[in-house]
Amino acid sequence: MNLTGVLKTCILFLPMCSPMAGHWLTSAPKGLPRTKAGKPDLAAPTSRKMDDKPNLSKISQARNAKLSLTVYIEAGIGDSSLTLICMRAQGVASGMFETAGVQIDWRTGQPKAYGPERPILIDITSNTPETFHRGALAYAQVFEGVHIRVFYDRVRNADRPYATAILLAHVLVHEITHILERVDRHSEEGVMKAHWTADDLVQMEYKPLPFDPQDVLLIRKGLASRGRPARKPPFELVSPAALSN
Repeated sequence: MNLTGVLKTCILFLPMCSPMAGHWLTSAPKGLPRTKAGKPDLAAPTSRKMDDKPNLSKISQARNAKLSLTVYIEAGIGDSSLTLICMRAQGVASGMFETAGVQIDWRTGQPKAYGPERPILIDITSNTPETFHRGALAYAQVFEGVHIRVFYDRVRNADRPYATAILLAHVLVHEITHILERVDRHSEEGVMKAHWTADDLVQMEYKPLPFDPQDVLLIRKGLASRGRPARKPPFELVSPAALSN
């Protein structure tokens, strides 16, 4: 299955062996009494307050601060089951992005106006002509960094709504990630693989495919620089059936 264009958790924190922490642990605090030889007298009483030491918790929280992204979904295809499937897919997709420290604000319809941070707009369509992006499940307009189109008739499994929701979630995550990363890149494993296998499709029903740690970094970097146009063509997500033709 040829994809177009994560996740093991990659949490940045300040380990106790890091240079910054190590300096605090090994250096004598300011004002500590010293011996006649000029060395810090660690046994002497001191009035040093606990507030004087670095707040590692706050440093960790700053580095792990959640990033947010607004995503609008518009789906006017007349499928009564799509609302529930879409809600389930959004829930799964949100959990996948949470592992990258990203919170998705899902909305419906079209934004009334664009703010300084551009939202991503996803159009779920059906009745896709066979020759239109043949075999693709979706594609992202990476160059302009906003629009994604999902071919729901190629994602939908009429007999398995749960499987449809899970696959839709992975399609959404894959294409949103391409928009955020803005590079022609795929990982060897996980949701950003260039080829999803039949085993991957089975696995994702039990546990979402993870992000590669590199994708986590690129996602966060892309969110920080949102607004600058990319220089890549659209990425397509191709169905497994298309690969067998």
